[in-house]
Amino acid sequence: MNIWFIITVILILLVAFRVMNPKMFEISKGKKKQLDDKELIVALMAKICKSDGHISEAEALFVGLILDELAPNQADREELKEKFNYYKDSQETPYNLACELAKCYQQGSKKISKHKVVYMLLNLIYIDGNFNMMERKMMDRICSGLEIGDGVKAEIFARFEREFKEHDKARKERKKRAQEREQERQQQEEQKRQERAHKAEQEQTKQEQAEQEPAQPVINEDSDWGVLGLPDGAPLGEVKKAWRALVKQYHPDILMGMGKNQQIISEGTRKIQEINLAYENLKAKLAS
Repeated sequence: MNIWFIITVILILLVAFRVMNPKMFEISKGKKKQLDDKELIVALMAKICKSDGHISEAEALFVGLILDELAPNQADREELKEKFNYYKDSQETPYNLACELAKCYQQGSKKISKHKVVYMLLNLIYIDGNFNMMERKMMDRICSGLEIGDGVKAEIFARFEREFKEHDKARKERKKRAQEREQERQQQEEQKRQERAHKAEQEQTKQEQAEQEPAQPVINEDSDWGVLGLPDGAPLGEVKKAWRALVKQYHPDILMGMGKNQQIISEGTRKIQEINLAYENLKAKLAS
Protein backbone atom coordinates (compact mmCIF):
# COMPACT_ATOMS: atom_id res chain seq x y z
CA MET A 1 0.00 0.00 0.00
CA ASN A 2 1.29 3.48 -0.83
CA ILE A 3 2.79 5.13 2.24
CA TRP A 4 1.49 8.53 1.18
CA PHE A 5 -2.02 7.16 0.99
CA ILE A 6 -1.74 5.86 4.57
CA ILE A 7 -0.43 9.22 5.85
CA THR A 8 -3.26 11.06 4.09
CA VAL A 9 -5.88 8.80 5.68
CA ILE A 10 -4.38 9.33 9.14
CA LEU A 11 -4.39 13.10 8.72
CA ILE A 12 -8.02 13.05 7.60
CA LEU A 13 -8.98 10.97 10.64
CA LEU A 14 -7.09 13.33 12.97
CA VAL A 15 -8.83 16.37 11.51
CA ALA A 16 -12.24 14.68 11.78
CA PHE A 17 -11.54 13.64 15.36
CA ARG A 18 -10.45 17.14 16.25
CA VAL A 19 -13.64 18.61 14.80
CA MET A 20 -15.76 16.12 16.72
CA ASN A 21 -13.76 16.53 19.98
CA PRO A 22 -12.34 20.09 20.09
CA LYS A 23 -11.80 19.99 23.86
CA MET A 24 -9.21 17.27 23.47
CA PHE A 25 -7.03 19.70 21.53
CA GLU A 26 -7.88 22.87 23.49
CA ILE A 27 -4.74 24.56 24.77
CA SER A 28 -4.96 27.47 27.16
CA LYS A 29 -2.29 29.37 28.98
CA GLY A 30 -2.45 28.54 32.66
CA LYS A 31 -5.35 26.10 32.28
CA LYS A 32 -5.01 23.01 34.44
CA LYS A 33 -6.74 19.73 33.89
CA GLN A 34 -8.13 19.73 37.44
CA LEU A 35 -9.16 23.07 38.94
CA ASP A 36 -9.24 23.71 42.66
CA ASP A 37 -12.11 25.39 44.49
CA LYS A 38 -10.69 28.92 44.23
CA GLU A 39 -10.12 28.58 40.50
CA LEU A 40 -13.64 27.24 40.00
CA ILE A 41 -15.11 30.16 41.98
CA VAL A 42 -13.18 32.60 39.79
CA ALA A 43 -14.38 30.74 36.68
CA LEU A 44 -18.00 31.07 37.85
CA MET A 45 -17.46 34.79 38.49
CA ALA A 46 -16.14 35.15 34.95
CA LYS A 47 -19.30 33.52 33.57
CA ILE A 48 -21.52 35.81 35.64
CA CYS A 49 -19.66 38.94 34.50
CA LYS A 50 -19.81 38.01 30.83
CA SER A 51 -23.46 36.86 30.93
CA ASP A 52 -24.77 40.29 29.88
CA GLY A 53 -22.14 40.71 27.15
CA HIS A 54 -19.71 43.05 28.89
CA ILE A 55 -17.93 43.60 32.20
CA SER A 56 -18.74 46.91 33.88
CA GLU A 57 -16.31 48.99 35.90
CA ALA A 58 -18.16 48.12 39.13
CA GLU A 59 -17.99 44.39 38.32
CA ALA A 60 -14.25 44.64 37.58
CA LEU A 61 -13.69 46.37 40.92
CA PHE A 62 -15.67 43.71 42.79
CA VAL A 63 -13.76 40.90 41.07
CA GLY A 64 -10.50 42.57 42.05
CA LEU A 65 -11.57 42.60 45.70
CA ILE A 66 -12.48 38.90 45.58
CA LEU A 67 -9.14 38.05 43.95
CA ASP A 68 -7.40 39.88 46.79
CA GLU A 69 -9.36 37.77 49.27
CA LEU A 70 -8.71 34.44 47.52
CA ALA A 71 -5.03 34.92 46.65
CA PRO A 72 -2.43 34.94 49.47
CA ASN A 73 0.22 36.60 47.28
CA GLN A 74 0.63 38.48 44.02
CA ALA A 75 1.73 35.44 42.00
CA ASP A 76 -1.42 33.49 42.98
CA ARG A 77 -3.54 36.54 42.24
CA GLU A 78 -2.12 36.82 38.73
CA GLU A 79 -2.78 33.12 38.14
CA LEU A 80 -6.41 33.49 39.26
CA LYS A 81 -6.73 36.55 37.04
CA GLU A 82 -5.57 34.45 34.07
CA LYS A 83 -8.21 31.86 34.91
CA PHE A 84 -10.85 34.60 35.02
CA ASN A 85 -9.82 35.97 31.62
CA TYR A 86 -9.83 32.49 30.13
CA TYR A 87 -13.18 31.30 31.45
CA LYS A 88 -15.11 34.46 30.62
CA ASP A 89 -14.74 33.48 26.93
CA SER A 90 -14.53 29.68 27.21
CA GLN A 91 -17.29 27.30 26.18
CA GLU A 92 -17.46 25.71 29.63
CA THR A 93 -20.95 26.05 31.11
CA PRO A 94 -21.62 27.51 34.58
CA TYR A 95 -23.45 24.29 35.46
CA ASN A 96 -20.40 22.11 34.69
CA LEU A 97 -18.14 24.42 36.67
CA ALA A 98 -20.56 24.30 39.60
CA CYS A 99 -20.59 20.50 39.42
CA GLU A 100 -16.79 20.47 39.57
CA LEU A 101 -16.92 22.78 42.58
CA ALA A 102 -19.43 20.45 44.25
CA LYS A 103 -16.89 17.63 43.84
CA CYS A 104 -14.31 19.75 45.67
CA TYR A 105 -16.77 20.06 48.56
CA GLN A 106 -17.36 16.32 48.51
CA GLN A 107 -13.60 15.83 48.78
CA GLY A 108 -13.54 17.98 51.93
CA SER A 109 -12.73 21.48 50.62
CA LYS A 110 -14.22 23.95 53.09
CA LYS A 111 -12.27 27.14 52.32
CA ILE A 112 -15.42 28.96 51.18
CA SER A 113 -18.87 27.52 51.90
CA LYS A 114 -21.42 26.90 49.18
CA HIS A 115 -23.73 29.52 50.60
CA LYS A 116 -20.96 32.12 50.64
CA VAL A 117 -20.15 31.32 47.00
CA VAL A 118 -23.80 31.86 46.05
CA TYR A 119 -23.87 35.11 48.05
CA MET A 120 -20.67 36.22 46.31
CA LEU A 121 -22.14 35.54 42.88
CA LEU A 122 -25.41 37.27 43.79
CA ASN A 123 -23.44 40.34 44.88
CA LEU A 124 -21.69 40.33 41.54
CA ILE A 125 -25.01 40.12 39.70
CA TYR A 126 -26.71 42.80 41.80
CA ILE A 127 -23.80 45.22 41.62
CA ASP A 128 -25.40 46.92 38.62
CA GLY A 129 -28.76 47.03 40.44
CA ASN A 130 -30.43 44.48 38.19
CA PHE A 131 -31.20 40.74 38.33
CA ASN A 132 -32.67 39.74 34.97
CA MET A 133 -34.28 36.46 33.97
CA MET A 134 -31.17 35.14 32.19
CA GLU A 135 -29.03 35.76 35.27
CA ARG A 136 -31.63 34.09 37.50
CA LYS A 137 -31.67 31.01 35.28
CA MET A 138 -27.87 30.90 35.40
CA MET A 139 -27.93 31.08 39.20
CA ASP A 140 -30.55 28.32 39.27
CA ARG A 141 -28.22 26.09 37.22
CA ILE A 142 -25.24 26.97 39.42
CA CYS A 143 -27.18 26.12 42.59
CA SER A 144 -28.26 22.87 40.97
CA GLY A 145 -24.66 22.04 40.11
CA LEU A 146 -23.62 22.85 43.70
CA GLU A 147 -26.32 20.45 44.88
CA ILE A 148 -28.21 23.17 46.74
CA GLY A 149 -31.90 22.23 47.07
CA ASP A 150 -34.74 24.44 45.88
CA GLY A 151 -35.85 25.27 49.43
CA VAL A 152 -32.40 26.37 50.57
CA LYS A 153 -31.85 28.22 47.29
CA ALA A 154 -35.14 30.11 47.67
CA GLU A 155 -34.20 31.02 51.25
CA ILE A 156 -30.75 32.28 50.16
CA PHE A 157 -32.22 34.32 47.30
CA ALA A 158 -34.97 35.82 49.48
CA ARG A 159 -32.56 36.75 52.28
CA PHE A 160 -30.10 38.27 49.83
CA GLU A 161 -32.78 40.29 48.04
CA ARG A 162 -34.07 41.56 51.39
CA GLU A 163 -30.62 42.59 52.56
CA PHE A 164 -29.77 44.09 49.18
CA LYS A 165 -32.93 46.23 49.21
CA GLU A 166 -32.08 47.47 52.71
CA HIS A 167 -28.51 48.31 51.69
CA ASP A 168 -29.71 49.91 48.47
CA LYS A 169 -32.25 52.01 50.36
CA ALA A 170 -29.56 53.14 52.81
CA ARG A 171 -27.21 53.90 49.89
CA LYS A 172 -29.87 56.01 48.15
CA GLU A 173 -30.57 57.88 51.38
CA ARG A 174 -26.86 58.59 51.84
CA LYS A 175 -26.66 59.78 48.24
CA LYS A 176 -29.73 61.99 48.75
CA ARG A 177 -28.28 63.53 51.91
CA ALA A 178 -24.97 64.12 50.14
CA GLN A 179 -26.79 65.82 47.27
CA GLU A 180 -28.77 67.98 49.70
CA ARG A 181 -25.57 68.99 51.51
CA GLU A 182 -23.92 69.82 48.20
CA GLN A 183 -26.96 71.82 47.10
CA GLU A 184 -26.97 73.71 50.42
CA ARG A 185 -23.23 74.38 50.07
CA GLN A 186 -23.73 75.72 46.55
CA GLN A 187 -26.59 77.95 47.73
CA GLN A 188 -24.43 79.33 50.53
CA GLU A 189 -21.58 79.95 48.09
CA GLU A 190 -23.98 81.71 45.72
CA GLN A 191 -25.37 83.86 48.56
CA LYS A 192 -21.84 84.83 49.62
CA ARG A 193 -20.95 85.61 46.03
CA GLN A 194 -24.01 87.84 45.68
CA GLU A 195 -23.19 89.59 48.96
CA ARG A 196 -19.62 90.21 47.82
CA ALA A 197 -20.89 91.51 44.47
CA HIS A 198 -23.42 93.79 46.22
CA LYS A 199 -20.76 95.12 48.58
CA ALA A 200 -18.37 95.74 45.72
CA GLU A 201 -21.15 97.55 43.83
CA GLN A 202 -21.86 99.75 46.87
CA GLU A 203 -18.17 100.58 47.24
CA GLN A 204 -18.00 101.44 43.54
CA THR A 205 -21.04 103.70 43.86
CA LYS A 206 -19.55 105.49 46.88
CA GLN A 207 -16.30 105.98 45.05
CA GLU A 208 -18.05 107.40 42.00
CA GLN A 209 -20.13 109.73 44.17
CA ALA A 210 -17.04 110.88 46.03
CA GLU A 211 -15.32 111.62 42.74
CA GLN A 212 -18.32 113.62 41.47
CA GLU A 213 -18.98 115.63 44.68
CA PRO A 214 -16.80 118.69 45.36
CA ALA A 215 -14.41 118.42 48.30
CA GLN A 216 -15.94 119.65 51.54
CA PRO A 217 -14.10 122.58 53.08
CA VAL A 218 -12.18 121.92 56.28
CA ILE A 219 -13.73 123.69 59.27
CA ASN A 220 -11.41 124.92 62.02
CA GLU A 221 -13.71 125.11 65.03
CA ASP A 222 -11.16 127.09 67.05
CA SER A 223 -11.20 130.04 64.62
CA ASP A 224 -13.84 132.75 64.24
CA TRP A 225 -14.76 131.30 60.87
CA GLY A 226 -15.14 127.91 62.52
CA VAL A 227 -17.58 129.27 65.08
CA LEU A 228 -19.77 130.36 62.17
CA GLY A 229 -19.36 126.98 60.48
CA LEU A 230 -17.16 128.34 57.69
CA PRO A 231 -13.69 127.40 56.44
CA ASP A 232 -10.91 129.81 57.26
CA GLY A 233 -10.67 132.61 54.69
CA ALA A 234 -14.36 132.69 53.73
CA PRO A 235 -15.31 136.15 52.39
CA LEU A 236 -17.39 138.70 54.27
CA GLY A 237 -20.55 137.95 52.27
CA GLU A 238 -20.54 134.29 53.39
CA VAL A 239 -19.72 135.40 56.94
CA LYS A 240 -22.81 137.63 57.07
CA LYS A 241 -25.01 134.92 55.56
CA ALA A 242 -23.80 132.32 58.08
CA TRP A 243 -24.20 134.79 60.99
CA ARG A 244 -27.84 135.52 60.09
CA ALA A 245 -28.66 131.83 59.85
CA LEU A 246 -27.07 131.06 63.24
CA VAL A 247 -28.82 133.99 64.91
CA LYS A 248 -32.18 132.64 63.76
CA GLN A 249 -31.20 129.25 65.17
CA TYR A 250 -29.81 130.28 68.58
CA HIS A 251 -31.26 133.70 69.52
CA PRO A 252 -32.87 133.40 73.02
CA ASP A 253 -35.95 135.41 72.07
CA ILE A 254 -36.63 133.12 69.12
CA LEU A 255 -36.08 130.02 71.27
CA MET A 256 -38.43 131.43 73.95
CA GLY A 257 -41.06 132.13 71.32
CA MET A 258 -40.75 128.50 70.14
CA GLY A 259 -41.53 127.33 73.69
CA LYS A 260 -38.12 125.80 74.39
CA ASN A 261 -37.16 125.02 77.99
CA GLN A 262 -34.82 127.18 80.08
CA GLN A 263 -31.81 124.91 79.55
CA ILE A 264 -32.02 125.25 75.76
CA ILE A 265 -32.58 129.01 76.04
CA SER A 266 -29.51 129.35 78.31
CA GLU A 267 -27.42 127.32 75.89
CA GLY A 268 -28.70 129.49 73.03
CA THR A 269 -27.71 132.65 74.95
CA ARG A 270 -24.17 131.36 75.40
CA LYS A 271 -23.98 130.26 71.78
CA ILE A 272 -25.27 133.56 70.39
CA GLN A 273 -22.62 135.44 72.37
CA GLU A 274 -19.90 133.33 70.69
CA ILE A 275 -21.50 133.83 67.29
CA ASN A 276 -21.77 137.61 67.69
CA LEU A 277 -18.18 137.90 68.94
CA ALA A 278 -16.85 135.85 66.00
CA TYR A 279 -18.93 137.90 63.57
CA GLU A 280 -17.68 141.26 64.94
CA ASN A 281 -14.07 140.03 64.80
CA LEU A 282 -14.38 138.85 61.19
CA LYS A 283 -16.30 141.95 60.11
CA ALA A 284 -13.54 144.15 61.45
CA LYS A 285 -10.83 141.96 59.91
CA LEU A 286 -12.40 141.61 56.48
CA ALA A 287 -13.69 145.19 56.20
CA SER A 288 -10.23 146.69 56.70
